[in-house]
Formats: sequence, structure tokens, C-alpha cells
Amino acid sequence: MKASLAGFAAAFALLAVAHGQESEREPPDGTIGLLKLPLLLGDGPCDAFRPAPVKLFAKTHQSSYIGFAFVAQPWSFPDELSCEGLEVRVRLHSGTEESLPTLEYDYEAAAAIVLARHQAWCQVLLRSGSAWVHEECSAGFVSIETLLQTNRTMLYLRHGALKQAKLRPKGAKFEAPRSLVAAQLLSAELLGIKRIDGAVWLHLAVSNKSICDSDFELAETRRLWLPLRDSLGRITTWYFARGC
Repeated sequence: MKASLAGFAAAFALLAVAHGQESEREPPDGTIGLLKLPLLLGDGPCDAFRPAPVKLFAKTHQSSYIGFAFVAQPWSFPDELSCEGLEVRVRLHSGTEESLPTLEYDYEAAAAIVLARHQAWCQVLLRSGSAWVHEECSAGFVSIETLLQTNRTMLYLRHGALKQAKLRPKGAKFEAPRSLVAAQLLSAELLGIKRIDGAVWLHLAVSNKSICDSDFELAETRRLWLPLRDSLGRITTWYFARGC
């Protein structure tokens, strides 16, 4: 664990002055995954990529598009260790122009937010609704489950999620000790994932201290099960994309 935290710290130090596309802090309601768009956002922070527009469609399996997403301002590189200014926007044929909503999947690495997927099509969130992306979907889509598994030791419970906890999937309610109920932030490690009757359940070791705290070894930890989404479809568990 200490080696992992050291890696996060090193990445943070290297890219601490990278500033660009403004991202959402957590997954909006309805998010099923993220869509990496190297033609718009590069392959990571400070990637000196060659941008190209991405077509947006009103429905799947259509040839005519309703607009496109494009790089309005590329990265600039004031020195060898920093970059700034990347801006990605959406321009619709209706006349609407707006910024593209994104979410970080890694430190300063942003992706579009996916609301639905149908075969080789991804429905991405816009400020004014949504649109479908085709050619980039198959290679760029990453599910919420995959993101949580990749970042399994850096998870945290979103507000109110503890009330959904069970002793086992669809079993008895988890009676949380006072130490967990009173904690301002509940960190978690993913122990496993099960899909039961179409619902995804997360097996978690939940702690009343952040993994980034110096006294994490003194944390009280309990094992429980959480549905990936609550009854309103909101994601219960997310991760620290920027590490510690």
C-alpha cells in the first residue's frame, strides 16, 4: 500500500500544474461508464495529440449528424513539466454551443460521460441533453464496474450510501457502528463484485478513515455489501481519481 501511495504522490508532483478541461467531481445520475476520446482529450494529461472533431448523432444507426464535439483550445506548454488551457466544446446544428461535460478517470485525464450503450454506440451527456457517438465507442468505453475494479483500493462511499448497506446481497440490513455513521468520509476497498437478478453488488471493506490519512492503520473497518446503484439509479461508490 505504501508503494502505491508513493506512486500517486509522484504523479501528483509531476502534474500538479496541469490545468485544462473542467470536469465534474462525481458521476452524474444515470452514468454507466466513461468514454475516452483521444481525438478530443488526448491519451492522458499533457498529451500533445492532434485533435479532430467527433460527430454527434440524435439516434443510433443514423448517417446524418446533429453536430460535433471539437477542441476549441488545445493544450499550451509554458514549460517542460506543465500544460494548460485544453477546452473541448460541442456545437450543434441547432445553433447551440456549450462545453462538453467530462469526468476524470485518472489524474487530470478526462473522458466523456456515458448514459447508455447500444451495440457500437455510446450515448454521452451534454449540457443541453445527450447525443450518440459511434466510431469512438467500441474502443473508448469503460464501464463503471471496470473503473471501480481498476481503482479498488481508492474507493469511497457517496453521501447516503451507507443506508443501502447489507450483510449480503439482498440480505439483512447492515447495522453500522457509530464510528462509521459519524465519519465525514467513508473510504473503501473493493473485495468483489456480484451480479444478481440484473443488479450489481459490491463487496466492500469500509473504513472510517481515508486511506490517505497517516493514521489509516487505526481505522475501524467493516465488511458489507452495497448495490452499485441505489433505488433512484445513483452510483453509491466512487474513487479518488487523483489519488492521495
